[in-house]
Amino acid sequence: MPHRRPSHVKITKTLQSLEPYSGPAMFATIFTVGIVLGFALDATPNIPEPYGRISSVIGWTYFAAWSMSFWPQIISNFSRQSVVGVSLDYQLYNLLGFVSYTIFNCSFFWDTTVQADYMALHDGHRNAVQINDVFFALHALTATLVQAYQCLVYPCGDQTFSVLSQVVVGTSAATCALFYLVSLASSMSEGLFTTLNFLYLLSYVKLGATLVKYIPQVYLNHARRSTVGYSIYGVLVDFLGSILSIGQLVMDGAVTDDWSAISGDPVKFGLGAVCIFFDAVFMVQHYVLYPDTDEKHGLALVAQLSTSSSTTVIVQVADTEDDPLLKHVVKPTSSYTFVAAADHTKNDSVVMKKKKSSQSLRHLQEKIAQDPNVMVHVPYVVV
Repeated sequence: MPHRRPSHVKITKTLQSLEPYSGPAMFATIFTVGIVLGFALDATPNIPEPYGRISSVIGWTYFAAWSMSFWPQIISNFSRQSVVGVSLDYQLYNLLGFVSYTIFNCSFFWDTTVQADYMALHDGHRNAVQINDVFFALHALTATLVQAYQCLVYPCGDQTFSVLSQVVVGTSAATCALFYLVSLASSMSEGLFTTLNFLYLLSYVKLGATLVKYIPQVYLNHARRSTVGYSIYGVLVDFLGSILSIGQLVMDGAVTDDWSAISGDPVKFGLGAVCIFFDAVFMVQHYVLYPDTDEKHGLALVAQLSTSSSTTVIVQVADTEDDPLLKHVVKPTSSYTFVAAADHTKNDSVVMKKKKSSQSLRHLQEKIAQDPNVMVHVPYVVV
């Protein structure tokens, strides 16, 4: 179980002090990166000027937006030393999707055999995968692995991976592996079991993962009546990236009168459309349905402990005993008595009393006695 050492607390306070500026700074960085790289690097090939340059700027801007979308969640998890509020099933589907997406993009961009097979199938037209797609896929996979690691080492409340998600991910991975082995054995350039069709299978796995991965997160937000723990900043920049991604495809197709870029790379268009829909759902949840549980109260999911045997101070947890947030903070099998409500305007605390003790709680109390400054994280609330 991770501990909050003084150095970590200092970093957390610094991040919190910068939070009011994080939104504008993030969007300014995205557009700066997009414009600089869009003009510094070669324009999009096979598209006449000035549209080739515009397409390049749009491509690098959505690359920056989608890449940036991972980091607010990573920083939030690190700051809280907790992934409570983030669906584990969402992360599992995400990992499957970005492994598939990375293989797809890298193969289409660097494998000359795949490129030749694609051109033969689409009347000589080149595929729509650009270098920014490749960079994004590699970065996204790396960031997803970081988040997966955080899910393994940080407290996650009462969550576990669902049987359904494990079956879906395991079956998808096994199907792709079997398809690839058969395509290697057949060594055919036509028919069903070809390298190109294997890559298309991966693209549909990524699209399928994107279709379902957001559903557990939407449900978790609904069940908790809160979006605390799930970064809204990541949602906002992801929404921007999705709009720009579809915009680039449509503009490129209109300028060249070649719509095979969409039909030949359906995953890129589909990803953008699906992300736009679910990002809109998350924004409604955060700003309309559950507006009083802003991320600035994310410390609600961290218990600051004392050596007292009678009380626990849980920073900014809830207003009432029935607040849904408590479900994911207090151990469900324990019995607690609600004592006092938090005053969010003064950053006060909620105090709760526990009616009975347990061996696991006493074990953590002994750790606290050795280091009074330590902060231990939920799901177990120590008294």
